[in-house]
Amino acid sequence: MNANSDKDYIDTKVGDLRTAVDDLRTVMNVQFNELRATTAVQFDEIRTSMAVQFDELRATMAVQFDAIRSAMDERTKALNATMDMRMEVLRAEFSQKLERAVSQMIKWYVATTLVMIALVIALFSVAMNAILREKQAPAAAVAPAVVIQLTPQGATVTPVTPLTPMAPVKPSQPAAPAGPANSAAPATPATAVNPAAPRGKP
Repeated sequence: MNANSDKDYIDTKVGDLRTAVDDLRTVMNVQFNELRATTAVQFDEIRTSMAVQFDELRATMAVQFDAIRSAMDERTKALNATMDMRMEVLRAEFSQKLERAVSQMIKWYVATTLVMIALVIALFSVAMNAILREKQAPAAAVAPAVVIQLTPQGATVTPVTPLTPMAPVKPSQPAAPAGPANSAAPATPATAVNPAAPRGKP
């Protein structure tokens, strides 16, 4: 084989190879286009199915959330009603206790005030009585002596005029010393004499 024949052979082989590559590229493009179309269709179906499922799930979740919200609202209303009732009861009890405490405090205050007033009046009365007793101390009343004498005509009762009471001796004055000049005979008791009775007779 000469050089020209080799070159033609090589050119022929290269041409065949290029043709085969072009055919392969064409086939691959067709297959890729078919695969792309199939994949796009499948992705569209999956997207549609997922959208439907998400819509159903969203609707189901909305219904469930509405039910939960309704239940929570009912429970919240019941709890609020219960709390209001309890607060009313507590408020009423607190008001009663407060009124009772205030009434007790008023009673104690009035009682204490009355007791203090009574004590002040009693102390004032005692003080005034003591002062009046000191200023106006009356002389001790002495019962009159009675002398009973028997006469032939019968018993005669003659009252004797009471003696004037002696002034009390103050303790601050010292007693006089005993001596012959100051010594005196003991005082004899006064004897009442009935002028109507005859002398010499008992």
